[in-house]
Amino acid sequence: MGTLSKKIKGWLKKYRFGLLIILFLLTLTGILAVSQLWQQETIEVAVVAPVGVSDEETRLDGKERIDSIQLYFDKINATGGINGKRLVLQVYDDELDREVAAAVAEQIVESPAVAVLGHATSGPSSVASRIYERYGMPAITGSATADSITNSPWYFRTIFNNRDQGEFIANYMEYVFGVQNIYLIHTDGLYATTLKRAVEETFNSYDKKLIGVQEIDRNRDPEQAIQRIMRELEDLRDSDREPDSIILLAQGAQATDLIVKMRLNGFNYPIFGGDGLTDNNFINRIESTPQELAQPGFFTNNIYAVTPIIFDIAEEKAQKFKSEFIQRHGYEPGWSGIIYQDSARALVRAIENILAEKRDLPTTVFTGK
Repeated sequence: MGTLSKKIKGWLKKYRFGLLIILFLLTLTGILAVSQLWQQETIEVAVVAPVGVSDEETRLDGKERIDSIQLYFDKINATGGINGKRLVLQVYDDELDREVAAAVAEQIVESPAVAVLGHATSGPSSVASRIYERYGMPAITGSATADSITNSPWYFRTIFNNRDQGEFIANYMEYVFGVQNIYLIHTDGLYATTLKRAVEETFNSYDKKLIGVQEIDRNRDPEQAIQRIMRELEDLRDSDREPDSIILLAQGAQATDLIVKMRLNGFNYPIFGGDGLTDNNFINRIESTPQELAQPGFFTNNIYAVTPIIFDIAEEKAQKFKSEFIQRHGYEPGWSGIIYQDSARALVRAIENILAEKRDLPTTVFTGK
């Protein structure tokens, strides 16, 4: 436990320092992108969220982020905006698709927007980051955790990356639970594959191997993949080689379907996962199942997952945000709402710092548009 505590404290120190670096770098790169701020009566900010997709829970997750940012912008505007300039939020939808994300990014860099809040997930963020870098457009995500996204000097995040949460998951399982026989399930895509790599590399440092690894390809009949996983778990159980823990690196519908199938088939092993098992997209799905409604915890007991915030133990500012959000929008926010409001706060602080210069820099120092 002592070693784990030291690691956690080290990560927290690194994360706090990282936020300071974000503000500093964002101020510098923001200066490069907003040469005409003084001439604008309003300041337009783009937000990219999946608000037009067919899946209801994914749509609501996107709405939560927009509602949180708008709540903050309205408070800023009610007090006079930034140096008298109103903040205007322009919504774009990348449908959580790489090709659509590229097209949306091209639209944004041609728009009056001075910065981007989003994208929601790692794959689209990775594609969009190259376009924003080419045109000198700063972007901040509050949810995309793949490490490589912020390799771009124009892309920032207000959430941990997959390296940090992967190490945390593995260390927690090792030092707190002392697991021995680990079975890992992950979906395809940048989020899950990079998180998987971080978990595996950490376990390798302990000379600990996984007894099984299975991938769910979301584009190739996920239900068939889940059935394959059920059969393998049954074979392991029948041969006395069953796991003592499951790592599930998935999000939304795939995570929900798999957990429901495992529990109903008697696989009640502890399940460990990343932030995909703690956002409202997952929570709303699992809580709406008949079993969970009749007996809270039926599916969710014995699940351990990483989250950026736990409102039940959060400090006063987080409670104030939650209360104001519910009063304004009529539903309870999850972690993505408050993290995206953090992203908006970082952006506003950077713009305030730019306008505090009270001058326009020569256009020769600007890149992109």
